Amino acid sequence: MIGILLQGYILTFKGSWSRWRGAAASISKKNDGHVWGVIWEVDLGDIENLDRQETFYDAIEVPVSSISNEVLRCRTYKLSRGYKPGKPSPHYKDVIVRGARQNSLPAVYIAFLESLEDNGYAGEVEVYNSVMQLLQADN
Repeated sequence: MIGILLQGYILTFKGSWSRWRGAAASISKKNDGHVWGVIWEVDLGDIENLDRQETFYDAIEVPVSSISNEVLRCRTYKLSRGYKPGKPSPHYKDVIVRGARQNSLPAVYIAFLESLEDNGYAGEVEVYNSVMQLLQADN
């Protein structure tokens, strides 16, 4: 995995998804914005399966910059139009922050992610529990 920077976009949260009990992450165009993330290498034969999994998202190609300033074209997913802005559940936000830390994204961006307001949902989130079990198994 490679840490990358996407210029001209901002991180947004939209919709209300029962799986995570809150809004889902997406990106929206904003000239002076930026989003840090990670590139995952996927076999081209798996693209169709990935597209099917990301049902509510549209696949788009974007130019990103690696830490070594190499410009790469990458496929990402952006929520389809029509979803209203929302807040992520604390569980979903925690997974995003953990991923940013695990992949050594810039500290200032991690602090930004930590500062995002969540929706305060305090109930169970089954998918979160599954993710946490996987993380514990890896340790």
